[in-house]
Amino acid sequence: MPGQESRPWLFEHRSPLDTSHERCVGDACLKRYIFNPRRSAMFMPKVLHIGPCDSPGGMANVMRILAEHPPEGWDAELLPSHVVGSPWAKWRAYRKARATLKGMLSNPEHRPDVVHLHTAADWSWYRKMKFLRILQRNAIPAIVHIHSGKFDAWLNSCSSRKQGLIHKILQHPLTTGVVLSHAWKCRLESQLGELLVVSNPIKLGLEPSTEPRLKHNLLLLGRDSAVKGHDFAIELAKHLRSEFSELTLTLTGRTQAEPSWIRGLGWVAEDEKLRLLQNSSILLVPSFQVEELFEQLHLLQQQANDLTRPGQRPDELYIV
Repeated sequence: MPGQESRPWLFEHRSPLDTSHERCVGDACLKRYIFNPRRSAMFMPKVLHIGPCDSPGGMANVMRILAEHPPEGWDAELLPSHVVGSPWAKWRAYRKARATLKGMLSNPEHRPDVVHLHTAADWSWYRKMKFLRILQRNAIPAIVHIHSGKFDAWLNSCSSRKQGLIHKILQHPLTTGVVLSHAWKCRLESQLGELLVVSNPIKLGLEPSTEPRLKHNLLLLGRDSAVKGHDFAIELAKHLRSEFSELTLTLTGRTQAEPSWIRGLGWVAEDEKLRLLQNSSILLVPSFQVEELFEQLHLLQQQANDLTRPGQRPDELYIV
């Protein structure tokens, strides 16, 4: 969100690579540039995640969960390539991340075994493509994880020459393209080449809630973007209020105070997001792709016992 401060993800131990200034609060150290959840990074194979791990949003949450739960026998580190701020601040963050990556590759003790790039569309892709070229020149296996909900629209807006370059760089023998669902695989594979489907991870260890649910409360989670469906949710709520006058709508990602029955919370932390899921009546998951919608519902169903009180698992799903 504009003006929203970056929130560094805190791990217990500092990476041996990190030489930046740190400010300690209790046992946690803030303002670190490279993060490592374990002490053993120098002695185990390592995956390095590059992307907006310090910026509010879903990509950062995915990166944090993956870094906290690397493959068995592996360590993981996070390298932020984005900050919330001016274009100049974003450019400096990218340049700093690129310089750091080059430094890691030149040092056998810090050199990652695999690099996992997290990308959206447009300028996010172009920045990650520069990282990818560095990795390919240094023979480092790379995963390109496409998160954007508008990647296909952006790709179709590119010239045929640019589309060919994107296809070529993703078909490098040491590079693997990853999308979040089979629907995205079907939409992108003809232009990008072979893609793997890997669903986003879900945070483990969620505790059931004992608080009562809000009556007639709709919830939509997501950043303020057309692909997330905020306007659709508002129109739906207006239509339903003709029959349910007490209905309210809660939105994340957008700050909105009018009308009074809409609560726009802006960016929310993960613990607040969980509380909203536990207390709301209905979760709205707008999607133009039915296949993608059912995949999301399947993931929600798998985690329902973690998000609801014992014995109160939702047994009905409605598609509007």
